[in-house]
Amino acid sequence: MNNDINKKLVFLENTKLMNHLKGFAMLGIMLYHWAQVFYSGVVGQVFHIGGQGVHIFFMLSAFGLYLSVMKKSQSNWVMWIKKRFSKMFVPYYISLGFAFFFIYCLWIISR
Repeated sequence: MNNDINKKLVFLENTKLMNHLKGFAMLGIMLYHWAQVFYSGVVGQVFHIGGQGVHIFFMLSAFGLYLSVMKKSQSNWVMWIKKRFSKMFVPYYISLGFAFFFIYCLWIISR
């Protein structure tokens, strides 16, 4: 029983750390884009390292997906993929539909 509790505590600590690291990565990305617009020269080069935040964010997100699978100990990968698919692609297609509708409305107005 104590082993299960320890695993859960370690998992929670890791996700808090990962959330903080993802936050710093996002901040670095925002500073990178901000410096591109407003600064050049040395200051722009200093913030250029913020572009590495994209790689850090993707790695941490992938690791988070791995942890979510391991946490639930799901042996049924098909259900896990269906769940991820519905979480990602349903909002994607809804957004895509809104985008096409908006572009169509702009095209109608411009004629």
